[in-house]
Amino acid sequence: MNTPGSVIQIGFNKWLLFGKTLILCLFLAITGTFIFIHPLVQFETILLSLALLFICFLFLLIIIAIELVFFPKGVRIDHEDHSLKLSFYLSGDFLVHTSDLSGYRTIRIGRGIMAYEGILLDVRGGEKYIISDFSLKDYKPVKEFLEKTGVPFEGHQKFSFVLYFITYITS
Repeated sequence: MNTPGSVIQIGFNKWLLFGKTLILCLFLAITGTFIFIHPLVQFETILLSLALLFICFLFLLIIIAIELVFFPKGVRIDHEDHSLKLSFYLSGDFLVHTSDLSGYRTIRIGRGIMAYEGILLDVRGGEKYIISDFSLKDYKPVKEFLEKTGVPFEGHQKFSFVLYFITYITS
């Protein structure tokens, strides 16, 4: 157990990150092999297949890029400063003090057949941050820290990526 005054570092969910990379590589390899090695493909079909491959790959790339921007790769909990340092792949680090938080909610992120537990942090300026097992090894130390420091718990929220991104863009 961590004592007050200690610093806890939570790293990224390596299986999910490596899984995304592996899926992209396998998708490219299988599709590329099918398009370029298949003996019965005609020229027009190759162009159409390449266009379809490009669209599918672009769609997957956009989804993964969005995840890399919006989900932290790590969280540093500082009990002494009452702060969380959120580290992101593409958008840098953000320091959030518990006094800056208006509250937090529990969420469940559905991803295919998997579901990941987490919390949604509400910052007083209108910003929201997702802390979950989807991108981190374990989000529970953050939840325990918020409970101990008296950040208001606002219940469970049904989570939707679409609504989250719309809220992010409009704020």
